[in-house]
Amino acid sequence: MTTALLAILPTLHSVAAPGLARADTAERPRVVVEFDSRADKLLKARLTRRLIAMELDEVDVPARPDLDSRTSERSLFVRVLGIEEGTLLVEIWEQGELYGQREVTVDAAASQTLSARRIAMATAELARRMRRKRLAEEARRAREAERRAAEAAAASRRAEGVRLVMRSGVTGAAVGPSDFWLAGPELDAGLQLGPSAKIQLGMAWLFGGVPALAGAARTRWFEVSLTPSYGFQLDQGLELDVGATAAAAAMHLTGVAAVDDIEGQLDTWSARAAARFELGVELSPLARLQLGPQVGAVLRRVVVEDEDGRRRRLGGPWLGFALSLTLDPASAPAARSVSRSESPANH
Repeated sequence: MTTALLAILPTLHSVAAPGLARADTAERPRVVVEFDSRADKLLKARLTRRLIAMELDEVDVPARPDLDSRTSERSLFVRVLGIEEGTLLVEIWEQGELYGQREVTVDAAASQTLSARRIAMATAELARRMRRKRLAEEARRAREAERRAAEAAAASRRAEGVRLVMRSGVTGAAVGPSDFWLAGPELDAGLQLGPSAKIQLGMAWLFGGVPALAGAARTRWFEVSLTPSYGFQLDQGLELDVGATAAAAAMHLTGVAAVDDIEGQLDTWSARAAARFELGVELSPLARLQLGPQVGAVLRRVVVEDEDGRRRRLGGPWLGFALSLTLDPASAPAARSVSRSESPANH
């Protein structure tokens, strides 16, 4: 009874199909089924083709993203190959690319109708896998398009008006270059003036040693700085920032006998100027990582007497290096809530 029913199903389908055809039938790919000589002996070719067509009609395989379905005719090629006694290999192809294959065991003594049904079901499973891959690719492309749109919007915002930028990092310098060394954190706030120019007001709290003095002399350096700069676009997401820094500093020394020729004094002031050359790498529309050297000089030398009574003028060339993270909140894409709906069910 079951065998007889399966035998007439293709006929019923071919009769009923015109009235039950879906509205999108014209957009579905044409199905071409090929058999090699081994498979042809084990299956009824006409019946198998009809059953495969019935199964694939229930699986909506999206077109390849790079293929315009309105101007290009789509075809799915199904190949059924005999690979050894009682085993068939089902393959599914599109545009010359293999999208999946599956082995199916058939019994030569069994009904050819049941064997054809197994081949059709295996083909449908391959089509469902193909569908899942296509949907995943479509989602990936949509995310990529959204990311590019966000970057373009951020670039447009960066090119317009004046906005606040924040920067924090670490910096260090050798002064003299062997008089004393400094290292510590820095924090800046500034205004971005259009796409390239900016001006920043910053402060740094630096600590270091004084190799030029005898004993264990140490120093602390707290400075307030002003830095105008200009950015040159080198590549997508890569920028060279060139600026000039002027800074005034409060300096505290320990392990010394006198500062500025005043016995027992440990505090003084100084100033410096330096050119900055920083390479910036865009981590996101919001954040940029910057690093580079600073080359300048101390503008006011500090006269210090160490514990052995030797007098030394500290200062000279300033050779520094900075690593920082710049945050540009106004250029970040507006927060979006992304609703996730269930993907269409695989038939």
